Amino acid sequence: RCDPFVAEVFDAPPVKSKHRLTILDALVVQFHKGPSYHARWADKFGGLVFSLDPVAADAVGWTIIERLRKAAGLTTLADEGRAPEYLKTAAKMGLGLADPASIEMVEEAVA
Repeated sequence: RCDPFVAEVFDAPPVKSKHRLTILDALVVQFHKGPSYHARWADKFGGLVFSLDPVAADAVGWTIIERLRKAAGLTTLADEGRAPEYLKTAAKMGLGLADPASIEMVEEAVA
């Protein structure tokens, strides 16, 4: 579940002081049965997420996963007891924004 470990690693000076940009690969999203690849539970989402805020990047990724889970008739990660709680911890530590309502998203289609 990685809480609080992901937040603590990112807060470590060697990591935090060098972070400039987070790039989240959402070209193919494994939304169930991960982390290994299972074709039935993977979606060719075709997206990339760029963020100066690493917490916001993961929060947006979680939003994408939940959208795909819902479309497949699955319960939420929270309902399964697998919500990424480290996002709340990271936000409390001042590392970024975890609330999707607080995150400005700009979507651009590239042909």
